[in-house]
Amino acid sequence: MNEEQLGHVSFQAMIYGFATLLQIIIQVFTMMYISRILGPELYGLYNLSLVPLTFLLMFSDLGFNAALFRYSSISHSRKDYCTVKKAFLFTSKVLFTLNLGLSLSLLVFPGELSIILTQRSELSRFVMLTSITPIASALFGMSISILAAVEDAEKRALLQVLQGLVRIVSAVLLISAGYLLEGAVASYVVSYIVVALIGVFFVKPYIKGPDECSLDKIEYAKFALSMFIPGFLTGILGRLVSIRLAYTTAPLGELGNSMFGNFNAASAFIGAVLSIYGSLATPLLPYLSHQLANGNNAVRSVERLTSILNATLLPLSVFALFFSDDVISVVYGVRYGLAPGYFTLMGVALLTFHIGVVYSAFFQVMNDKKIIMLNGLATFVFGVVFLEISSSLISTAGIALTVGLYQVFSHILYLAYGIAKYKTRIEALKTLKTLFSTIISCLISYTITSAISGFVPTHTLLNPIGLFLLRTALLLLAFVITLQTYVVLMAVIGGLDEVDIAFIEKMFSRIRFVGRFVDYLAKAYKKIYYAFRARARRETL
Repeated sequence: MNEEQLGHVSFQAMIYGFATLLQIIIQVFTMMYISRILGPELYGLYNLSLVPLTFLLMFSDLGFNAALFRYSSISHSRKDYCTVKKAFLFTSKVLFTLNLGLSLSLLVFPGELSIILTQRSELSRFVMLTSITPIASALFGMSISILAAVEDAEKRALLQVLQGLVRIVSAVLLISAGYLLEGAVASYVVSYIVVALIGVFFVKPYIKGPDECSLDKIEYAKFALSMFIPGFLTGILGRLVSIRLAYTTAPLGELGNSMFGNFNAASAFIGAVLSIYGSLATPLLPYLSHQLANGNNAVRSVERLTSILNATLLPLSVFALFFSDDVISVVYGVRYGLAPGYFTLMGVALLTFHIGVVYSAFFQVMNDKKIIMLNGLATFVFGVVFLEISSSLISTAGIALTVGLYQVFSHILYLAYGIAKYKTRIEALKTLKTLFSTIISCLISYTITSAISGFVPTHTLLNPIGLFLLRTALLLLAFVITLQTYVVLMAVIGGLDEVDIAFIEKMFSRIRFVGRFVDYLAKAYKKIYYAFRARARRETL
């Protein structure tokens, strides 16, 4: 393992992670503001008004941003800057033409799209308001793909944060002026327009210079389509979930709108958590590209990265599921009483996310189109069949469970293929130790915080501000207890070995504040780990 490369990649990962965390904090405040101002019924209509846009956005990319990211990452690792420019210009021509057509569709046929996709004709004017978004979204997507590929983490992170800031500022201004649904939708659109313009400005330095190289556009388009088809299939599946939910709740009137609002509140928060996870994994493709370019063993890197991400992300995922009621209540308020249940059902996808993200990056680097296509098709079939069965049996709860399980299915299929073809290994014993330590840690923190809440005066529970502060404080306390207990248990049972700890320390050594925090946890872990290993050796002798 090249320490310099690992340090550089970890530095980027932490920039992405912090930027995404800040973006998510802003996004959470935006969700809190919009959802509390609108209430479950209007918040449901707000999300319904975005269904036609999100449906058409499935066709806005055609896999070209994935191709742009891959080709630019590999070209940049070889210092072939001309190909980066060629790939960007070719992608921009294709996507601008495509998204211009999508924008015109939203502008010309808003009523038809509203009725077909949501069964609510009154949303047509809100749908029309989103018409410029496909073009802005395409420009934004190309910008962050290039910036990630050339490892300009700072500018990419700035775009992430700026989008959230623009959205919340515009939402507050418009809603305060009396535009409720209009303001909420417009703030979403404006945020994309602003970051798209700034993103194009940021990538200009990387698309200048000589134009003397060639790009195999046919091979480029083939790779793009190989990435698009599985993404398109899972995208259709996601839209089928929204459409099925819209049709299921339409006959219930305001109650149905409220259920849709609760469902999307849970879905938005799951998306926020996955955004943080995904940002930490953004540098994996450039890193694995470097590994292959330098003749290193990418398979062993995949195994190590999977093990490390499992040990670091699984505790966060299980914690979120254990405390879903408090998490949702803090963000959205007590009126969203159905959202925690939906969140828990969807949240099973968090448990295997690290597998999917590592193996997806690996297969892209290896240019293995077969599994990418197969995974998309198999996941689509599984999801459609399970959606039909579960929604018929348990209605909206079945729809929420489908959202979680079809992602788990996708991740496991990637893992099975990696084991079969590339002989990757999964350390089952380490995984079981991690899961055991995580569950016990969450149970202990849940028991302690539940006992503490039992002594809280009734008037505090009845006061909205007091209840908010109480739940926030208990969540922070539960997180600290869970983290400390997890470190102790993992050290006692040997969930991470010396190589794992050294790997983690190298990853975070360049980031001052986080590096010190991780160094503190690593030292505590090693102290307990070596103490128990020494005792075990003495008992053996």
